[in-house]
Amino acid sequence: MLDMLPDWAQTGLFILLIWVTAWIISLLVPFVSRLMLWLFGQDSRNNLERRLTLTGLLNGLLRMLIVILAILSTLALFADIDSLIWLVGLFAAGFGLGARPFISDVLTGLTFIYDRTFDVGEKIEILDTIGVVESVGLRTTHLRAPSGELFVLPNGDIRMIRNFSRGKFSRLTIRLDTPAANIDQAMAILRRLGREVLVLVPDVIEQWFVTSEGELTDKIQLVIVAKTRFGRAADNKPHLEALIHQRLKEADIHATKTSSTAL
Repeated sequence: MLDMLPDWAQTGLFILLIWVTAWIISLLVPFVSRLMLWLFGQDSRNNLERRLTLTGLLNGLLRMLIVILAILSTLALFADIDSLIWLVGLFAAGFGLGARPFISDVLTGLTFIYDRTFDVGEKIEILDTIGVVESVGLRTTHLRAPSGELFVLPNGDIRMIRNFSRGKFSRLTIRLDTPAANIDQAMAILRRLGREVLVLVPDVIEQWFVTSEGELTDKIQLVIVAKTRFGRAADNKPHLEALIHQRLKEADIHATKTSSTAL
């Protein structure tokens, strides 16, 4: 039946068949990615973030291979194998020169498969942008900022990464404006409280550090730096601030909190 069609119609039909097949196979990519992760022992239910990261990268890689194969199959309809190899080499050279950013993005994305630099769901800082990783693809990484914006970062531009989700401890810094006349007494109280906090607040992992800053005026700023278990600084901040306020109030020291940060 196909022999009855003109050559151009047969060629068009074969091209349509190639790309429909490629589209159908692309629909199976998520399943193939999960199967590959299972075969290589990466389908751990206890590490959902890592599994999501690898799934996104493998999906992008497999879809890119499908498109490349479909393009080569289409070109094979118009040229013999020797000409096809020559065309592919020429195209690769031109593509390499004109699409260096794209190639850089893809190669960097491939390294994410092997280097566990960050995973989906972790809080990181890339290119002065802080946010939570929503997805990691072969070309781009999607980062959701605390204010709600979605940043799409090319993988090739990622050089230095600050990962907040893999630290050993979190830090809480509290600043108090304290009357200069009570500065020595206040520091003694806070240092004593720092030893007690190790028992009162189990998340605090070592005695906090107390120092003073600022010029010699009627008010001097006291700085309290505490280390907590990783990710627990913000949760313990209200409790620690309440303890500090209570102890200073008992000594009739009227200190005012100027700022507090949990990292």
